[in-house]
Amino acid sequence: MEKLIQHLQFIRNNHYIKDTIILLSGNGIKILIGFILNMVLAKFFGAENFAIYLTLMTVSLVSVNFSDFGYGNTLNKLVNQESKNWREIFSTIFLLKIALLTVFLTIFYYAINFIATNLKSLEGRQDLLTLLIFLITSESIFRFLLASLQAKHFFKRYSLLIVLNNSFRLTGIIILYFFHLLTFKAIIILYTGSFIILILTNCTIWSISLQKKLSLIFKINQFAFWVWLFIIFNTLFVKSDILIINYLKYEKTVIGNYGLILTFVSLISLLQMSIFTQLLPKTSKFTSKADYQKYYSDIKYIRMGVVLASLVYVVLLPFSLKIIYAGQYEINTMLIIIFGLPYLFSLFNEFNSVLLYSMEKHRYISIANALGLGCIVFILFIFRDIKTILHIVAAVIFGKVVVDSFVYIRVKHCLRLLTN
Repeated sequence: MEKLIQHLQFIRNNHYIKDTIILLSGNGIKILIGFILNMVLAKFFGAENFAIYLTLMTVSLVSVNFSDFGYGNTLNKLVNQESKNWREIFSTIFLLKIALLTVFLTIFYYAINFIATNLKSLEGRQDLLTLLIFLITSESIFRFLLASLQAKHFFKRYSLLIVLNNSFRLTGIIILYFFHLLTFKAIIILYTGSFIILILTNCTIWSISLQKKLSLIFKINQFAFWVWLFIIFNTLFVKSDILIINYLKYEKTVIGNYGLILTFVSLISLLQMSIFTQLLPKTSKFTSKADYQKYYSDIKYIRMGVVLASLVYVVLLPFSLKIIYAGQYEINTMLIIIFGLPYLFSLFNEFNSVLLYSMEKHRYISIANALGLGCIVFILFIFRDIKTILHIVAAVIFGKVVVDSFVYIRVKHCLRLLTN
């Protein structure tokens, strides 16, 4: 009992853990709402239409991450390192982001026909892809708003916004469903509107100045470029499976069935990303072996808690899906559990990834993701005539094992160098 009280007091007095818990709580609620939202949409659409929805959201997410250009994480890192110049750093990054976002959206507009031709689920849906431009724009700016809040350590407000955004989405979906208006276009408009409302009601935290220093612009872009490469490889690694099986013209029912499993298992990845974005600003200040040892000491309870909770989730998931989607989707209990286990290792290993990134060794994470992406692409193309869910799951599992093993080995190597 005394040990339990001591642990609780340690957590209460440790701002590092308290801030992490605040963000993880917000992301936990986001994951719960996302679970309910995807559950409703998967039930409503069925396998083929859910494949269309999932492909649309994948294209949107990949586009948003591409158009980030690494500025979100760059803002977070530089403001924490040079807090006195945060206004100048923020306004410079903001204007750079808007300029490059405009260029990206122009390219995306002219690539719509190419995307619609080559992705099985979006064949002939140029209208949806055109509408997707507004969603990409609003989500990209909203992501930057969240990065601004986090850089200024407004963690409660950050958590509140991500909860509100997902709550708006879920409420809107339920209303559209009730009035028989639930279409792909309506969903895109709903998601876009949610981002715009939250941007307009919170943009007062921004401070824009048109006076810029070329040296600062160079410094920002020098760091942002490597961050951007990291984000690109990470995004392609995580989302390549859906895009590749669409490109290889898998049947929509297969894409939908795999998409259902992926959607719910990969909710663990949202928790993984929230851990990364929360821990990065603090670990970026670590400079010695002793600091890293303290880091592991501080996060051991969080690490244990999130992994155990995710393990319970993975074990219970297939039984829940069978109850909800009986006869509508193909649910293989053992396949889902096997598919979920590498995600648990990735979640555990994410604390190592943050360390590697904070050492400015993010090129190793990019290399790991590139190797994992290459494995997935290779396996899917070599066995492209099979076109089964088992084949896709095997490719993704192999890719994840390669990535996490590489990151784990590199972190241990870097820590050994610090010791010596």
